[in-house]
Amino acid sequence: MRSRAGAWVVVGIVLATPLPASSHDVVDPELVRRLMSEIALASWDSQQESDPEGEALYRLGEKVEKLVELMNQEISSHGGSDQLAQSVVKRLESYQINVRLSERENRLDYDLAAFREYLIRAPKGKWASAAQFRLIARTFYQTVAPDPSRLANTDVPGVLKAIAEEERFLKDYQGDVRAKEVRFFLAVDYYRVCKNVQGEDRLVQYERLARRALADVKARYPGSMEGRAAEVLLDGFNRN
Repeated sequence: MRSRAGAWVVVGIVLATPLPASSHDVVDPELVRRLMSEIALASWDSQQESDPEGEALYRLGEKVEKLVELMNQEISSHGGSDQLAQSVVKRLESYQINVRLSERENRLDYDLAAFREYLIRAPKGKWASAAQFRLIARTFYQTVAPDPSRLANTDVPGVLKAIAEEERFLKDYQGDVRAKEVRFFLAVDYYRVCKNVQGEDRLVQYERLARRALADVKARYPGSMEGRAAEVLLDGFNRN
């Protein structure tokens, strides 16, 4: 097994290499540098035999997410991807971490590969529900439109695949704190399918599922954002 000392060599290179600073930084370059060093260590540790349960792998995903969030604050403040963000993307590429600029939203987008790999390595691990939720939420927010009756960047089979993942999450992690959001995603996805599916029988099937799931969200979480949104979609059914 390679020595952990080798990881510190990588970190030393990261710390020694100056990151460019923007003239109006929102993000402290020192904080970015520190996160990059932590990502380097987590990336190294995740490849070692000493991480069979994927602890370092999950930590890697969290660190990259945090860094991407900081960079998106920077991009938002400047109205574009500045030099600092571009440098960070290149550094992450050197660790085989895929972060790209989304043209649709003008923000950096992480593919969540560390969480996908975590679920392969430790499908019943302590972070399995959290990793699975991240993937479900990513799919939902990337494909849902302001008008949920319209499908954005996907098709009915894509939504049906998301529904299967949401149903599996609620079966496996009924008491999870994120179940509220997943129930809402599921209800909206049923709604999206019933508004776009072909065939009278399937339309009736998914409308019934959508009504039931939306009513459940409304009843479980009254006054919440999810509950109010579910009520609006239910009212839309009733007006038709």
